[in-house]
Amino acid sequence: YMKLLIGLFSILFIGNIHAKTIARVLDIQGNAFLFSSEEKAKELSYGEKITDLSEVMVEDGSTLSLVNTQGHVIHVNGGSLVKFYNGSTELKNGYVWVNVKNSTSRGQLNTTNSIANYSSGQFIYSFDNQTGKTQLLVLTGDVSLSNALEPSLKVDVAAGNFTLVEQKYN
Repeated sequence: YMKLLIGLFSILFIGNIHAKTIARVLDIQGNAFLFSSEEKAKELSYGEKITDLSEVMVEDGSTLSLVNTQGHVIHVNGGSLVKFYNGSTELKNGYVWVNVKNSTSRGQLNTTNSIANYSSGQFIYSFDNQTGKTQLLVLTGDVSLSNALEPSLKVDVAAGNFTLVEQKYN
């Protein structure tokens, strides 16, 4: 009886170890790679799953379009690195173009020094890991941006406006 109980527990535990799918590849032009703890680095292709606790790197001159579980489309440009963990998306270097249409759920994207919250529209979000500078250009809709050190102090950035987060500026 005890062996059966241990076996059942082991099966349930191992089943929960696998990271859940948080995005899928919509389009890819060039080369992009997925790095995860579950498997070796692999080249991405159309329809591939992006799992939680993984990183995506897009080669210079390439582009990658992802759709997350909320239906938000994230276009990742060449030379960019994006990390997915615990339901969060972090831009570690480069830039992304986020396009949200007809979504009822809010999204969040962050860099080392900023947090962007959004619900609809389009915006370009960039981070330079050499200088530590985050930039946000809102094309349509509104994005709420805050410094990662003070997440409660938010600035609403409306369509057509640009802002940045950099250590030199308050």
